[in-house]
Amino acid sequence: MPRGQHYSEETKELMFNVIKLIEGEKNGATIPLYNVNDRIMATLQISHGSLVNLKNELKQLEEEQQKFLNSSYLSNNSNNDHLYLRKNIKNERLRRRSSSPYTIPTIDQSRSTNTPRPVAKSPAKRSRGNAPSITIIIDNASWHREGTDDTKPSRRSWRKQMIANWLDDHHILYDNDISKAELLELAYENLPRKKYKVDEEAKMYRINILRLPMGHCTLNPIELAWANMKTYKRDRNTKFTLTEVTKLAQEWINNLDAREAISYVNHVKQYEKAFKKADIYVEEIEEELNDDYDEDNYSAYSADTDDE
Repeated sequence: MPRGQHYSEETKELMFNVIKLIEGEKNGATIPLYNVNDRIMATLQISHGSLVNLKNELKQLEEEQQKFLNSSYLSNNSNNDHLYLRKNIKNERLRRRSSSPYTIPTIDQSRSTNTPRPVAKSPAKRSRGNAPSITIIIDNASWHREGTDDTKPSRRSWRKQMIANWLDDHHILYDNDISKAELLELAYENLPRKKYKVDEEAKMYRINILRLPMGHCTLNPIELAWANMKTYKRDRNTKFTLTEVTKLAQEWINNLDAREAISYVNHVKQYEKAFKKADIYVEEIEEELNDDYDEDNYSAYSADTDDE
């Protein structure tokens, strides 16, 4: 027994029974684990009637504890409600006496639209200091190349007045007696610099957009992620429902660690190095071909001169 602790004979007898039962089950349970009542009676050395009485007393004790907790919770909430009401009443009195720069209408303020409110700042204005920005790599899909409304060019299918309105919106002068073809040519000559909606929206959140060359999906690490996710869903999808597909996709995203993500980037870097080497070889071949072409032209020119 631990020092400084003394147990009664009844407590010791109960402890001895527990020790004997546990030691007797070294090689396996003597009483099946699912037979809970028999295990309790064997441990406590009590009859079935005593076990029933103990369970009833335990149930009553738990119900009393739950009632006490519920009553304490309700009393705390009622006190908080009283404090909240008192605070609101006090604030309302102070608000009526204060000289606020905002106009307070006499009608219900909760539904009034006359009270001026501070204008929320855009995400770009909220950023302070030299906060690090992020870069998103995207391909040249059609929905990524949608231009802003002010940079969209005029179209040949437009009517003459629509083209004239486009020129007016872009502050381009023109004569009133020119034809539609001339208006359209004038619009094409003064096309504004192309801007994309994705890029302009990303600037508000300090996000840089890096566009891949057309058709170069091998330079985008996200393509490897999509491919592996599709394989994961295809191998485990047995119900063929949208809910199951969403669940499997979320599982794959949750299991994606930094090591695997870095492997995608390294794989793309290998392709990038291969493309750069290929560009070097192509440039060397082009230089050789250009030199051979110049020599052939010079030889032909010399032969013509000699004939003369």
